[in-house]
Amino acid sequence: MKKHTIIVLLLILFLAIVLYFIFYNNTNTLSASNQSNISENSSLPNHDLVNGEEPLERFPGSIMLEYHKQIQNMDISLPEETLQIPKRNIIIIDYGTTKDTQTILKFYQGLLSKWNILNSDDLGSSIIIDARKDCDYISVQIFKSNPPTTNYSRIHLEYINNVLPSQDLESGNEIIQRYPGSIIVKAQRDPDTGKDIIYYMACDEEDKVFNWYVRILQDSGWSIISMDSGEYMIDEARKDNQIISIDIERTAKDLPLQIYVYPMS
Repeated sequence: MKKHTIIVLLLILFLAIVLYFIFYNNTNTLSASNQSNISENSSLPNHDLVNGEEPLERFPGSIMLEYHKQIQNMDISLPEETLQIPKRNIIIIDYGTTKDTQTILKFYQGLLSKWNILNSDDLGSSIIIDARKDCDYISVQIFKSNPPTTNYSRIHLEYINNVLPSQDLESGNEIIQRYPGSIIVKAQRDPDTGKDIIYYMACDEEDKVFNWYVRILQDSGWSIISMDSGEYMIDEARKDNQIISIDIERTAKDLPLQIYVYPMS
């Protein structure tokens, strides 16, 4: 009986030792893995980790950490439907640099000086700049260093290049001259007037397109009865027995401009 008791006690002791070493090794392995990740994230590598096409000059001395590229369709919202029109090229890049955020900010402000700056804001932990030029949109977000997690500034860049189709997608009877470079994406017969409502896309800023239409209408003998320059709308323009309305809008800041020409009589 005593012999059996000793054997049982030895087995329990053996199992206890085995369990202790399993637990100890697992704990150390997990800690080492976490410590390794923290070490990798806190220090800036001395060379690019990835490579790819760079649509904008990079901040001098910065390291490319991540790179993604994809091609999508443009979702263009019309009053009664949404069109998917090819295409938009999207590039997302993350850089790292040991320089301070204000130095980085000044660099990008200079680089984007000929762009239309849509937004520039200090969010506390980061600074963001949104800009647009022709059919290109770019967002630069500068994350401040946050020791001990990161000992460097991180630059997150999102670039979108919208490519208009090379020709009209539909045809329609155009009452007035179209904006240079614009394309027809939809032509729809108005049952009330029997004339075509024309939907265009263009790569320019709202105020430039609006002022162009005002000038063209006046030069072509149209009388502008009502308009709203703040909303980029010509509510009513008349010539002989014709009445039209023109609406210029952008459904998203990273999409091309949309122009609607409505015949009202």
